[in-house]
This record gives sequence, structure tokens and C-alpha cells, in this order.
Amino acid sequence: MASPIVNIDDLINAQDVRRTLPLILFWAGAAMLADGYDLLSIAYAGPMIIKEWGLNKHDFALVLSVSAGASMLGGFACGYFADRFGRKNSIVFGTLLLGLSTLGSTLATNLHELLIWRAIAGFGIGTVPPVAIALVNEFAPQRLRATIVAALYLGTTIGAWSAAQARDLLAPAYGWQIMFLIGGIAPLAVCAGLAFFLPESPRFLVIRRPGSPQLARLAQRLAPTASFAPETRFITTTELSARGDPLRLLFVEGRWRITLTFWLAYFASGLTLYTMLYWSPIILVSLGINERHAAVVSGWAGIAGWVGGVIITRLIDRFGLRAMVTPPLLGIALVGGLGYLGGMPSAIIAAVTLLGGMAFSGGQAGLHATGGLIYPTAIRANGIGLGLFVTRSAGVVGPFITAQLYVGEHAVQHVLWSAALPLAVVSICYLMLSRLHGPGPGQGQAHA
Repeated sequence: MASPIVNIDDLINAQDVRRTLPLILFWAGAAMLADGYDLLSIAYAGPMIIKEWGLNKHDFALVLSVSAGASMLGGFACGYFADRFGRKNSIVFGTLLLGLSTLGSTLATNLHELLIWRAIAGFGIGTVPPVAIALVNEFAPQRLRATIVAALYLGTTIGAWSAAQARDLLAPAYGWQIMFLIGGIAPLAVCAGLAFFLPESPRFLVIRRPGSPQLARLAQRLAPTASFAPETRFITTTELSARGDPLRLLFVEGRWRITLTFWLAYFASGLTLYTMLYWSPIILVSLGINERHAAVVSGWAGIAGWVGGVIITRLIDRFGLRAMVTPPLLGIALVGGLGYLGGMPSAIIAAVTLLGGMAFSGGQAGLHATGGLIYPTAIRANGIGLGLFVTRSAGVVGPFITAQLYVGEHAVQHVLWSAALPLAVVSICYLMLSRLHGPGPGQGQAHA
């Protein structure tokens, strides 16, 4: 007698998301919160470190670039590992490494020691996002996938905002080390929760471990009123075969055009993102906002970016990838125009900063959601991980470009326009992606 067959995609698409997704979003979001805090803690601690150790902007740019370079390697390595050995193991490893290395940063007494600890922390920072994005994408029904990724990024946003608050409220009294102490303890606590409570992706199990007993338990969670016989075989009808190297699969079956266009968009977006993430506090001080308030405004810009991400990804779910064409163009005007506001009231500078954050940071959330849409399960974590590898390569060169431009009477304007103009490339790439993958939801060769 043939074993009963159940399509896991049908269970995922029909699930009651109010019952099934909160647990996944909570723990994946907690990992992203720890990641977002540690990503920006070095930027907010930077002005204090520069002053205490007598560094210049070029010295500090090296710290930022080394951290971004290590995060590139972390995203590549962990994305590849996650597509072969599982989402859960990868994200647990990433948060553990992140916590231990960030604690180590509190021990740094000079630039050389800080470089070493931030390189290790950067590797940990790079491991978390591609795996978390892939995991929640594979638990989400097709109609909500982009929106769910934006919801996940609330964790990153709160983490970045928390780093700004720590800089404003705690660092003046306890020194910059308190920021890394918090950033070390939080990931270790999250790591324990992930190990005990986070389930593996059902789509990953179908593709890579079809005989796993976890599948039946997950299927029961997705469809609590259904009954599954012990010999039930779970399948997926919307995914490519897992056979073959995940890296090679990014380029076969005509997928190379999508992959290369996606990478170009990620790199261009990264030039804007990392300039604004790392240098916003310094830029805002140059425009006339005091140091403490600059950190607060930068933190709230992250919140604004999350709001923008929710709006943009909801539009992607409804209208497809063409919804990503306009936000980068708005970002060009807002980011470039910010440089002309020096001497204006702080409220105006803050408002333009927040609107710019909605455009460029929200657009970055749209990119992360795009990776979940254009790649199927067998290569999703690796595809997103390599996309983050590319965007963080921009974080390696970006700080040095910014440091070189940060001279002269119009330094802030030069820096901000260098950050704004790459967004035009992002918009063009999305025009191309909307044609290569399909302009509307549910279309395209790689939709899974």
C-alpha cells in the first residue's frame, strides 16, 4: 500500500499565522535584535573611542571596514552552511559567536585589540540575517512572505535603536565599554532560547531531510486539526531539487541574470546604508546637532526605516518587485538634500533624516525580502547570504571613501551625495528584476 503524500506547501499556505508565526518571529527577531545592536554599537561608541584614544577618522574607518569585511565572510559561510546543514544550527552558532566576541571587545585597550575583537564580532554579525530571513520566509505563507521579512526586521530596528539609547543614557556614566557589555550578554541569552525553542524550517527538512521525524511534528503544528499517518511522506511541488552545490545552483537554469542583478542592487544599496549607519552620528554633529541628540536621531532613523520597510514589503506582496523602483529615487533627494540643512533648526534636520531612513533603510528591507522571493528553499539562505556578502563589501570600501571625502568646506555635502547617488542603481536594478522574475506576486521562475 502506497504511503500517503502531503504537500508541505499547502499546509504552510493554509496555516493560521496568528497561531504559528509568533513563536518563529519572536526568536528569529530576538536574534536579529542582538545582531542589529552589535552592528551599530561600534558606530555609536566610535566618537567616544576616537576621543579617548586620540584617533582620527581614518583610524576609525579601519575598524568599521574590518568589521564589515568579517561580516561578509560570516554571511557567505553561514548561508552556505545553513543550506546544507540546517537553519537552526547556523543561527545558534552565529549568536553564540556574536555574544562571546562582543564581550571580548570590552577588554580592548588599543586600536589593534579592538580590530581583532570587532573582526570576530563582524563574522558573527554576518551569520544571523541570511539564516533568520530564510527561516521566517520558509514558515510564511506565500501571500505574506515579503511582509513577514519586514516584520522580522523590527528586531534589527529595535536593536539599533537600543544601541543609540545605550549611548545616550549609559555610556556617559559608564564609558563606551558598557555598550559592548550589553551587546555581549544579550546574544548569549538569545542563543539559549534559540537552542531550546526555535524549530527547524519545514521546507528545509522536506528538501534536505525528508525522513526527519520533526516533519510530522511541524505538520501537526501547521494543521492542528489534521491527522497524519506515521508513514506519511511530505513533499514540495514548488521547489527545485536539492541535488548539487548551492553556489552553483544560483546560476543555473537562467538564474544567473537574476543573481547578478540582485547583487548589483545589494552593493549599491550597501554604499548608502553603511555610510548612513556608520557616519550618521558624526554627520548630524557636523550639521549642528549635539553629540548625544545625534545618536538619538540616528536611532529613531532606524525605527523610521522599519516603518518604511513594512510599507515597501507590503507593496511588494501586492504589486511585485516593481514596487521597489520608486523608494530609492525618493532616497536620493532626501539623503543628498540633508547636506544643505546645516544651521537649520534641529527638528528640520531630524525630520529629513527620518524620512531618508524610511526610504533607504526601508528599501534595504525590500532587498532582503526580494532574496526570499527569487530563490527557492534549496539555495535561499546561500542566495541571501551572498547578497549580504555583496552589500557588506560596500561596507568595507564605504568608510574609506567617506573618510577621504570628509574634508574641506563642503565635506558633509560631498559625503551625503556619494551616499545618495548609488540609490539610482538600485532603482534601475529593480526595473530589470521585475522583468526577469516577473512584475507581480506569484510570477517568475524562482518563486517558491
